[in-house]
Amino acid sequence: MKKLILIAAVVLGFTTTSFAQLSATANASANMVSALNVAKVANADMNFGTIYTPSAASTLVLTAAASAVLTPSTGLQILSTTGGSAAHFIVTAGAGSPHVNWSAGPINLTSGSNTMSLSALTSSTVTQGANVTLVSGSLDVYIGGTLNIAANQATGTYTNTGGVSVTVAY
Repeated sequence: MKKLILIAAVVLGFTTTSFAQLSATANASANMVSALNVAKVANADMNFGTIYTPSAASTLVLTAAASAVLTPSTGLQILSTTGGSAAHFIVTAGAGSPHVNWSAGPINLTSGSNTMSLSALTSSTVTQGANVTLVSGSLDVYIGGTLNIAANQATGTYTNTGGVSVTVAY
C-alpha cells in the first residue's frame, strides 16, 4: 500500500494544471448569383432576305440591330431593305462582372456546290474580339455583316450552320 501511495505521489507531482485558454473564431460566407447564360433567340438567325441574281459582283450589308436594315451595293436588287434580320442573342447574368465576347470564323453560305462568303461581321454592343463587362441583368447582342455575292450567283437557298458564336465567361 505504501508503494501505491508513493507511485501516486510521484505521478501527481509531475502533472501540471493549466487554467488559461485562448481561442478565436472565424465566420464563413458564400455569395450566390444568377447563373451565367447565353442563348440565341428563337427564330432569330441572320437572314439577308431575297436577293436577285446580279450581273456584277456585289455586296449586301446587314446592320446589327433589332430592326436590321439591308444596304445593297450599286446595281444589286433586293426584294426589301427591311426584309432581313440580324442574329440575336441574349446574355443574362447576376452580379460578378462576366465578360461578353463574340467571334466568327470564316463563314460560307452554301447551296449545293455554290457558295457566298459572309464577312465584316459587326455587333450592336460588342466589337468582335473585345470584351464588354456585364454588371448584372441582360444584354441583347445583334450580329450583322456583309454578304459577298458573285456575278451571276447561282439561284438557290444559301445556308450556314454554327458560323457565329457568342461566348461569355466570369
